[in-house]
Amino acid sequence: MIRMSQHFTQTRREAPADVDRPGLQFLIRAGYLQPLMGGTTGLLPLGLRVCERVEYRLRDALAAYRPQEISFPLAQPGELWEPAGLPADRFDSPHRQNVVLAPHSLPALMELLRTQLRSYRQLPALLLQSGSRWQNGPRPRRGVWRGRETRTLEVFNLCQDETVFKEREAYIQAALECCLAEMGLPIWRILTSACLEGGARHSAAGWHCALPGGETTALVCPACGYAADETAARFRRDAAGTESPLPLEKVATPHCPTIESLAEFLGITAARTAKAVFLTADAGTRAERLIFAVVRGDREVNPIALMEVTGARTLRPAEDAEIEAVGAVPGYASPVGLKDVEVVVDTEIPTSPNLVSGANEAGFHLRNVNYGRDYAARTVAEIAAARPGLPCPHCGSALRAEEGVEIASSVAVDRDLLAAQNCTFMGSNGKPAPVEAGITCLNLSHLMACLAELHRDNFGLCWPPAAAPLPVHLVILNSKSGEAEAAAEELAARLEASGLEVLVDDRNERAGVKFNDADLIGLPLRVTASERALQEGGFEFKPRGEKDKIILSLQEVLERAAVRLNPLREE
Repeated sequence: MIRMSQHFTQTRREAPADVDRPGLQFLIRAGYLQPLMGGTTGLLPLGLRVCERVEYRLRDALAAYRPQEISFPLAQPGELWEPAGLPADRFDSPHRQNVVLAPHSLPALMELLRTQLRSYRQLPALLLQSGSRWQNGPRPRRGVWRGRETRTLEVFNLCQDETVFKEREAYIQAALECCLAEMGLPIWRILTSACLEGGARHSAAGWHCALPGGETTALVCPACGYAADETAARFRRDAAGTESPLPLEKVATPHCPTIESLAEFLGITAARTAKAVFLTADAGTRAERLIFAVVRGDREVNPIALMEVTGARTLRPAEDAEIEAVGAVPGYASPVGLKDVEVVVDTEIPTSPNLVSGANEAGFHLRNVNYGRDYAARTVAEIAAARPGLPCPHCGSALRAEEGVEIASSVAVDRDLLAAQNCTFMGSNGKPAPVEAGITCLNLSHLMACLAELHRDNFGLCWPPAAAPLPVHLVILNSKSGEAEAAAEELAARLEASGLEVLVDDRNERAGVKFNDADLIGLPLRVTASERALQEGGFEFKPRGEKDKIILSLQEVLERAAVRLNPLREE
């Protein structure tokens, strides 16, 4: 039981002037969050209870696997991250030590496996970690999902073989999806790009909450449910062209260094051209190399897909001097006639006959360029970026852009990386083998922000029962006789005995102030104890978000609350 007269935090009439999201305004005004300097946000008692409530739901679902608790520090030694070349924010400590603010737990997990994992008898194992993670990149001063630090619950699934690993991963993801379903949020399970940290490719998925103005964009198909983030999305390609290859023809195209200017000058569509994109790759194990990517003129290169097929750790736009060094001309480049250049073409190029491409000569292009006849590539792969309006790869319906926030992710760590980092165990056959490892992360800060934005009205928050910090808000309207206070105390004790926690507003405030604060805080049920209600037969009972309020006896309040708040009741 929490009494508002003794509660440390207070509600506010106004939110900070630089906060523009309505849900975030309510979180601050209702006393869930405290904005701090430097883009960080503190959790107040009610906000922490929201995170703990959601965390409890997932922990309870995973209890059958007997999870064990661990904790990694937010600030970690840079030496932990350097062997695998993983990116992170670094700073020099007062003792001039290289320190990393960890955005994820992979390096620390690998160190744990290197030092603690010995035998197959220790597997399978499920480890849980609840704590803070650092978020890279520029961030606004205010925000929850854009804050510098975020609260997460991480699940580490460790297994000795792939079959057991997949079974347990499916169970963990099903438990996560069941937990999210209780929150009443529009959730898309999306394909995400493989994590390329350390040159390793990891199988990955994410859970994306649709929210206008969110930090990520997913491409979704409303018809069949396909969903992927922008870098992982695919699309159905056009049917192969039926034209016969025409003779190669060199044409003058003065002042046409771009696809748009070229298409306008020749009177063709951009789809009839080949776009040349030069990028410089760093694979980490050898010197930088030039990559010549070719996509259709109406497409863009997907850099993440290109990194996957080339094994590059990073890509950057090539400089003019680098392009000229291989015999190409910026703005008029072509793969025709080039040697000793790594050419990667999109899968549409071999099926698109008679395209217009550069001639590697300023002011000139080549008509009727055909893949296979005029040039060849080292790799043919899907490297063109998907975009809204293109056909779904599964059903052909138009893809739609859906802004939102990633609230959970699941990654199967690359076994080659684990083997290279000596994350092995001694198998039953007496031979070392790399462990199968998966990391599932529920971002509690992001989830709370989405709940606040999507579960609210004009007066405040409207928490779903599974996420509410407490289920019942008991408002006491002070009476001269003390009858209302006594009845409220009895009701609060009975509610708590039935497993329902209570926020008791016992402050010496006007009824209007208390009701406004109850709407602002947004607990699922509001029960009012007053002399008038007692004279009418009991307590005023009003679910949050509903206009009607009814008078119920004490026993009826207990029964009705149990039905309304069943997800929160402890077995």
